[in-house]
Amino acid sequence: MRDRKKRNIIIGSLCCLLVFMGIGYAILSQTLNISGTANMKGNWNVKITNMKLLEANKTGRAENVSNTFTDTTASFEANLWMPGDSIEYEVTVENQGNIDAVLKDIIQTKTNKDKNLKFSNSLIGTEVLTSGSKMSFTMKVEIPEEAETLPEVKESKYEIQLIYIQYNGGEYTPPTQSIGTLAERILADNTALPDTNIDFSKISSDTNGKGLYYTNKNTEDNKTTYYFRGDVTNNYVKFATQTRNTCTYNGKDVAYFDSVNAVFKYPTASECTSTNICLNSTYGDLVGIDENTCSNAGGTPTTDKAIFTSNTTEDIVWRIVRINEDGSVRLITEDPVGSSKYNNNLNDNAYVGYMYGTAGSSTYEETHKNTNDSTIKTYVDNWYKTNLNGYTSYMSTTAGFCNDRSIAPESETWNSFDTALGYGKNYTFYGIYGRDYPQFKCSQTNDLFTLATSTKGNKALTYPVGLLTADEIYYAGEPGRAEDSNCYLANRGNESNLFVDNNWTMSPINFIDGSLIYDWNFYADNADFLRNKNRFGRYSNEVIDVRPVINLSDDVEIINGDGTINNPYVVK
Repeated sequence: MRDRKKRNIIIGSLCCLLVFMGIGYAILSQTLNISGTANMKGNWNVKITNMKLLEANKTGRAENVSNTFTDTTASFEANLWMPGDSIEYEVTVENQGNIDAVLKDIIQTKTNKDKNLKFSNSLIGTEVLTSGSKMSFTMKVEIPEEAETLPEVKESKYEIQLIYIQYNGGEYTPPTQSIGTLAERILADNTALPDTNIDFSKISSDTNGKGLYYTNKNTEDNKTTYYFRGDVTNNYVKFATQTRNTCTYNGKDVAYFDSVNAVFKYPTASECTSTNICLNSTYGDLVGIDENTCSNAGGTPTTDKAIFTSNTTEDIVWRIVRINEDGSVRLITEDPVGSSKYNNNLNDNAYVGYMYGTAGSSTYEETHKNTNDSTIKTYVDNWYKTNLNGYTSYMSTTAGFCNDRSIAPESETWNSFDTALGYGKNYTFYGIYGRDYPQFKCSQTNDLFTLATSTKGNKALTYPVGLLTADEIYYAGEPGRAEDSNCYLANRGNESNLFVDNNWTMSPINFIDGSLIYDWNFYADNADFLRNKNRFGRYSNEVIDVRPVINLSDDVEIINGDGTINNPYVVK
C-alpha cells in the first residue's frame, strides 16, 4: 500500500490598512500585531493489521512455510506438491485514522503465468473504508485439480498493491480488478482437447472439431499452442477503437458492389448518398447496386438513400484465433477494415511476398529479399498507425506473422512445368501447396515477419500487425472456398457485416501466369481441401477484403467478459 502524504494547510496573511493622519507637525503612529496558530487534527492512517493462515481451507499436501505482515506489507511462502493442493490466507486492512478512505486501484503482478498454477483473491473494493472500520480479503494459490502437468517454473511470486486515497463524499466507483490475463481466461473458460482426431481436409463440425484444441505438432520450437476451431461463440474480444467513415441505412452498415473487382466495398461519401439501396435479406442492405443487379441477386430495388458519416469512432471487436507458442494471444478483427490489393503487380514471383526484393532478378534470394513493402503491408501498417499506435505496449514483442515462401516439393505439385526456382516468371509452387497437414511454424526465418526487438524471425516489421496464414484457416475449420457456416471466421453472427466474401491471407500459392495468394471465402459450390490441385486463390493485384491480425502479449489482463458477442472479453 502507498501512504498518502499529509496535506499542508496554508494560512493566508491578514492585510491591515494603516491609516496615517497628519496634524500640524505631530506624527501619530500605531503598530498592530496579528498572529494565528493552525492545528492539524487530521490523521491519515490506513494500514495492514493482520494476516493469518486459513488452516481449514488448506487442501492436499499444501504447506505453509511462513506468513508475516507489517503496516504496509503482507507476505507468505507456501509449498504446493500436486494437482488439488491449495492454500489460503486472510489479510485485514484497517483505517485507524480519522479521514475516510476509498480503494483507488488494485495492481497485481506475478512472475509465473503457467496455467497450472492459479492465484486469486476475494478483493471487491466496493465499500468506503470509513474512520475506525476495517475490511478483510483472502489470497489463494493452488494447482487446479484438472491440471495435466505441474508448473514448469517451480518458484512463483504473486503481489497485490492496494492504492487507497482520501474519500471526499459522493458516489464512489470502485476500481476494476483484473480477472486474469486473457490467456488465463481462455483456458479457464474452455476445456482444451488434443487435436489428434481432426481431419483438416474437411470443414469443422461437431464430429470434426469444435471448440478449443491444443497441439505441439508442427509448432514453433515444438511448444504447445491452443487454437479455436469451428463455429465457436465465446472467442470475442473488445480492444481499442478505430476511426472510419460509415455508410448506414436503418442503423446498419451498408456496402456497394464493385462489379469490376467483384467485391463489396465501403462506399465513399458520394457513392453512399447518391445511389439507391437494395434491400436483401441474405446480404444485408446494399447501396450502389443497380436495379437489375439487385433483382438478380434476390433483392428489392428502392429509391432510398443511405447516410454517410465521416470519422466515426467505434470499439474494435476481435476474434481469438489462438494462444501462440510464446503465450501471446492472436486476434483477428471481426469485420474487415476495408479492401486492398495484395500487390499492385502480379507478373513476377517477387509479388507473392508480404515484402519483396527485385522483380526480374535471376535468383531466389534477390527476388525474395525483404526490401520493398507490399501493397497489403502498407495498407495494414497505415491502419495500425492510425488506430493502434497508442496500444503498442499491449503487443507481443516476439510473435510473428508467416509469409511462407518456401518451395513446395515438386512431387506434390500438379503441374509438370513446375520449376521450383521462385524467381522471374518461372512456374513455382509455394509451401502451403505441398502440405497434407497444416502447420503453425514458419518454414524459413526470412518469412517470419517480426519486430526488430524480437528474438526470432526476420525483424523486418515496423508495426506488430499482419494477416492470418492459410494454415491457420485450416486449423480454424475452413479448408478453402466452402459453403461453410461452421467456422467462426465466416462471421455470420454479425448482421451488420457484409464483408463475408474473399479475405487475404499471407500465404502464397504459386506463380503460373501471375502471383497467386491464398484467400478464403464462404460462397463457393464446394470445399477445396489441402493439396487440392485446383485451388487457384487470388491474383495479387485483385482487390479483396482485409482483416488485420495482432498478437496481445502474455501479460495483457482483462477486467470482465465471458467471450460471447454480447459480453466479450474487455482488455484492461
